[in-house]
Amino acid sequence: MHVSRFVDRMPKYGAKDRGDIGNVETFNGLPVAVELKDYGGRFLVGTWLTEVEIERLNLPNAIAGVVVAKRRGTTDPGRQVVFMTVDDLVALLSGKRPGKSS
Repeated sequence: MHVSRFVDRMPKYGAKDRGDIGNVETFNGLPVAVELKDYGGRFLVGTWLTEVEIERLNLPNAIAGVVVAKRRGTTDPGRQVVFMTVDDLVALLSGKRPGKSS
């Protein structure tokens, strides 16, 4: 993932939310939806992945969506955890979104 030097909080879009962080792109310049979550005692992975997928679809040309969740006991940004689907991982690594399988 390429993070531009202009990474910033994403403006609120209401029902058309596009994630929490803007200007995050893949190595080939495609947008990535990033949703931030505070741990709060439970990881709600399924719910969060559903939310970030909706945000990915709302973000024009976004190839992937990732959830960054704050871990209890550390504030170091590099020590937080990331959740994503395998399709999102493949998209980030290859630059192409996998097609639907039948």
